[in-house]
Amino acid sequence: MSDESKSAPPDQQVSSPKWAGSDKGKASKKRRLRTVLIVIGAITFAFVIIPKAFHGQVMRVLVDDNNRVKKGDVLVELDPEPYRVRVSIKQAAVDSAQAELVVAQANVRSEIGQARGLRFKLQHAIENVDNQVAQIRARVATWEQAKATQMLAQSDFERAKKLLATKVSSKEEFDTKREELDVANAQVKQTLENVIFAVVAVALLALVFFMKRSVAAKGPHVAAE
Repeated sequence: MSDESKSAPPDQQVSSPKWAGSDKGKASKKRRLRTVLIVIGAITFAFVIIPKAFHGQVMRVLVDDNNRVKKGDVLVELDPEPYRVRVSIKQAAVDSAQAELVVAQANVRSEIGQARGLRFKLQHAIENVDNQVAQIRARVATWEQAKATQMLAQSDFERAKKLLATKVSSKEEFDTKREELDVANAQVKQTLENVIFAVVAVALLALVFFMKRSVAAKGPHVAAE
C-alpha cells in the first residue's frame, strides 16, 4: 500500500455503502409487520368472523392475544343454548307435522268408511229396487191374467144374456155368468191397483235414495240444519 493511501484523511477512506444496512432494516420491518398482520387476522377471525359464521354466542376464547395458531386448533367455544332452542323449535314443527299427519290419516280412514257405508247403502237400495221391479212385473202379469179372465167372463155373460133372451138358457145360469163377470171386474181393478202401488213404492224409494245421497254429498252440516 502506498504512503498516500495511509496518510489519507478518514473522510476520504473507502467504506461499505450505507444502503446495504438500510435494506436489511426494511426486510426486518416487513417480517414484523407481516407477523403482526397475521396475529390481527387471527384475532379478528376468532372474535368477529367465527361468531357471525355460526350465529352463536361465544362462551370463551381459547387463544390469547398474539398467540400463534395452526390449522385444526380450537379458537373459541360457542354457547350451545341457541342451538338447543333451534332444535326445540324444529322438533316442535316436526311434532306438529306428525300430529297433522295422524289427523289426515284419521280423516282418510273416515272418508273410506263413509264411502264403504254409502256403497253398502247403494247396493242395498239397488237390491230393494230390483225386488220392487220384480214385484211390479209379477203384479203386471197377474193383472194381465185378470184381464184375460175378465174378457172371458164378459164373453160368457154376453152369451148367457142372448140365450136368456131366446129362452135357451135359464135365469140361474145368466145370474151365475153375471157374478163371474163381477168377480173378474173386481179382480182386474184390484190387480191394477197393486201394480200402481208397486210403481209408486219404487218411485218413492228412488226419491228417498237420491235425497239422502244429495245430503251426504253436501256435507254433514246440511243434515244438521
